[in-house]
Amino acid sequence: MMQTSQRAVQKSSRIFTRQCRICDAPAQYSYFGTVSCYPCKMFFRRHALSTKKDLKCTCNGQYASNIRICTLCRLTKCFQSGMSIDRFRSSKQNTLLKLSRQPTVWNFSQVNQSLLTNNQWALLSNLHHSYKESHLLTIGQSLHDLHYHSHLPYTTYETLVNQFVESIYDTTGDYLHMNHDLRELPFHERSIVLRVAVANVTCMTSVFSIGYCHLYNLNNFLHFMKMKYGKYVVDIQCWAAKYIDQDLTVNKMAIALFAVSEDSCSYSTKISTNFPISSVIIHIQHRYVEVIWKYLIVKYGYSGAVKRFLNLTLWILAMKILTSHAETVLTHVDHIDSLVEQIELKFILDDIEHILETNS
Repeated sequence: MMQTSQRAVQKSSRIFTRQCRICDAPAQYSYFGTVSCYPCKMFFRRHALSTKKDLKCTCNGQYASNIRICTLCRLTKCFQSGMSIDRFRSSKQNTLLKLSRQPTVWNFSQVNQSLLTNNQWALLSNLHHSYKESHLLTIGQSLHDLHYHSHLPYTTYETLVNQFVESIYDTTGDYLHMNHDLRELPFHERSIVLRVAVANVTCMTSVFSIGYCHLYNLNNFLHFMKMKYGKYVVDIQCWAAKYIDQDLTVNKMAIALFAVSEDSCSYSTKISTNFPISSVIIHIQHRYVEVIWKYLIVKYGYSGAVKRFLNLTLWILAMKILTSHAETVLTHVDHIDSLVEQIELKFILDDIEHILETNS
């Protein structure tokens, strides 16, 4: 009984590990693009679409010290802290915010685009844009650049490595929370698939970022990573990085596919080890594979598509090896369990919010 109470206290003490960037209150989740508390989240949702004509500042624009008494000042702080109305979900549909049907960053004007349907273009665009890798890669690039600064304090580099690792889990959590297919699964299936998805995407994100930022040959970085996860796991990460595609979209689609791939849940004693191979899961897998294959043909032709798809398959097989060994690392398992709980809670809060908006 005492052990149960102690675990509950320890768990509750870990709930609020960050501060709201708007009001400095304890916060755990990221809402609309920035870490914030729930009251600031609801405030932003209520007022973000208001125009400046609708709101008047009563504090001469001194928003930093008056966010609790002036609506406009608080809203200004929300925007300057990184909140964005682009993250709003439609109140009429339980779907992701619609993105442009054809990705604007890709130029396919010289090839046949009719191979993909409009729905497939929309799926490709949503999966591409919902994976927010920019912050993670920025930290990774800093690790790469600072590695060659001989006067950099040892502890400073270690702190940056810790931030890099934390960003891997944050990127995974934000991405899976934005996955519409995962959100729409029945509750029991979603609970099991989510645990597999978090483990898979976390490992694949680590390999992707290490390879993309060329961190696999930096001695200081590898030293700190091996202290955290052991030599064998880090060696597998560096080996698997050779399968990363130069096309960022291919990497993102590979992550999406691996997120819904069958795997063992043996690291968790709380759930069944049986992955739910339902018609819904199979349908999601087939949709993702078809979109990847068609995208490769459209951009690289049949021969190039075959080579890249084979490389993608080898990457996923390498990731299967990594995830199985990562399950033996208690630090990683604890992060996975915590992240699963956070995402599940987000899904529940989203469902409640959608019901309230629909009935209002």
